[in-house]
Amino acid sequence: MLRVDESLSVVDAVGIGRKGTIDKPQLLKSPFWMVDTLFFMTPLQNNDLLFLYSLSQNIEWAKMDESTGVPSLSKANIEKVTQYIPEPLEQHQIGTFFRTPDTTITLHQRKLENLRELKRGYLQQMFPQEGESVPRVRFAGFCGGWCEVKLWEVFEQTSELVNPKEENIELWSLTVEKGLTPKTGCYNREFLVKKEDVFKVVSPEEFIYNPMNMTLGALDLNSLGKKVAVSGYYITMKTKVDYDNKYFSVWLKSPQAIQLYKVYATGGLKEKQRVQFPTLSVITALVPTLLEQQQIGNFFRNLDEQIAVQKDKLDGLKKLKKAYLQKMFV
Repeated sequence: MLRVDESLSVVDAVGIGRKGTIDKPQLLKSPFWMVDTLFFMTPLQNNDLLFLYSLSQNIEWAKMDESTGVPSLSKANIEKVTQYIPEPLEQHQIGTFFRTPDTTITLHQRKLENLRELKRGYLQQMFPQEGESVPRVRFAGFCGGWCEVKLWEVFEQTSELVNPKEENIELWSLTVEKGLTPKTGCYNREFLVKKEDVFKVVSPEEFIYNPMNMTLGALDLNSLGKKVAVSGYYITMKTKVDYDNKYFSVWLKSPQAIQLYKVYATGGLKEKQRVQFPTLSVITALVPTLLEQQQIGNFFRNLDEQIAVQKDKLDGLKKLKKAYLQKMFV
């Protein structure tokens, strides 16, 4: 569809995916247009739209997937759904009740997005860009230039191997989204710990990264206060004297650093390019004094804590709404 000259509906509706994301209904405000991977449903007679929107969020649409590939819903299957509903007056009261948490969730979601956008802006301005000797934003009291260093001057690689079963060390993994994260319950510990000394130890305040996904920001600092074991494929390293962990936990995942990884990554195929430690160590970075490193590191740590608190609030509101949905409908 390249162009339209009129809307599909002149009344508000509930939108639900036909292909792809089929289990997250959305409230559509008219006038609206849509592509052919989305259905929309409008209330008949005196039924209340907000009630039907809340009701639709409590239906397990994913169980109606009728494809072997991309999740798919059909109009026929949607129309087969049977639900208990009250009279229009009670529908209106229930719909209005759920409008309050929906509005609150939207406001908290917007606040979280604003904090993340604020962080992205500071990341762009707090570190020098290509061709710059100092960043665009400085803390009060810091006027000097930044020094050019190779990352081998900042980090030394570590490689302590362990058998997690014998040492009773927890098995963890690394993801782009969550950083260091515990292995799930479905992780087969016995199967993977048959051979001794095949896992690496990540000690407190050490860095870990995935050389395969370094260009995506697959890196974290162990701030757990305890040792954990990870796959021997990961790279572990620690900072040397005069370099601040909190500062480099931010810089190593900054847009400036990720661009450098893409330039230095080795490997013939783009999807298989890696940043092993010898490659990382020759990358050049502009670094301020230790005191300014600490200031910048603390600044971003405080911002990350605000983001985490806001995310917890948002997750709590979503769980509360889900509990209300489960109890409100038969």
